Amino acid sequence: EFSATPIVVEGMPESTKVHPYIYSTVRWAQEGGKGMISLDVGLGKTFTGIILALQEAALGHAKRPVVIVPKSVATNWQYEIQKIKPDAKVLVIGEHTKVLSSGPRKGDTVTEPDTDDDRNAKLALATQNTYDVILVTRPAFDKIPVREEAVKEWEQNDYWRRLENKRAGLNEKKLSKMQERENSARAKLAQRFTKDIVYWDDIGIDFLMADEAHAYKNLYVAKDRFGASPKFLGGGGQSKQAQDMAVKAHLVRARTPERRGVYFLTATPVKNSPIELYNMLSFVAPEEWEKRGIRNSEEFIDRYCVIEQRQVLNTKGAIEEAPCVVGFKNLT
Repeated sequence: EFSATPIVVEGMPESTKVHPYIYSTVRWAQEGGKGMISLDVGLGKTFTGIILALQEAALGHAKRPVVIVPKSVATNWQYEIQKIKPDAKVLVIGEHTKVLSSGPRKGDTVTEPDTDDDRNAKLALATQNTYDVILVTRPAFDKIPVREEAVKEWEQNDYWRRLENKRAGLNEKKLSKMQERENSARAKLAQRFTKDIVYWDDIGIDFLMADEAHAYKNLYVAKDRFGASPKFLGGGGQSKQAQDMAVKAHLVRARTPERRGVYFLTATPVKNSPIELYNMLSFVAPEEWEKRGIRNSEEFIDRYCVIEQRQVLNTKGAIEEAPCVVGFKNLT
């Protein structure tokens, strides 16, 4: 158990009410240096995440704490941060406010999305200045480029990427041509930005937190067994958004001692699929699977899922035999 005694947050008003379990959760996260905070809806995930980010920055454990948030809650996150620490220095990347100077709503303050140049300029600020928290909207995060060599290194170490290349019989020449096509696609993407493009690798992020992190749950999908995809295993199609997060989280972990610095906030870490558990923990602490001798999602399924042939209804309403997840094993 972790102490629930109050944590002194510099600048936090004495009138701020904090549930004791939030302090316990923050201490748990600080000791581990990574993790998933999965408090239920309404129990204070945002509040916990803010205190954690502020404390890690104040203690010098995080030089550039970044929090990825859905666009719809970016304003609320900024408000909550400044309610906890009124003098907090916060940089918001992805949107900005402006006061309307004309029209029927003259004088009103509105929020507008950042342009590509706005976003790149703010990323440059993030590399040159110190902030208590850097908030990045999810759409803006998706558009922050990663250097080609970092993406290539991650892909070379990704089990499924290597296996699929091997199964496809891709020799060095074919792989080189594929890489050229991918590089060309990344170059076209980079043209959307200013000439002085800022890459994720260059910002120096050593603390990465993602709110509503279940958005990244489809990192890997289950392969077919007995000629068909197992029923009740769940999992949708593999997500490019999840792969982008995996690369960026890997770069943060590689920068920090003991592969620390990545935190996920979600009330539903495992909602529809056992494989989501493997995927979510792979972002935050992939070494936990490695310690158990699990190198990939298929070995996770083989280790923990019981799959048997059962009769099920197919999409046409007919009964058929299919592999099904019917339980779990090796949980102790």
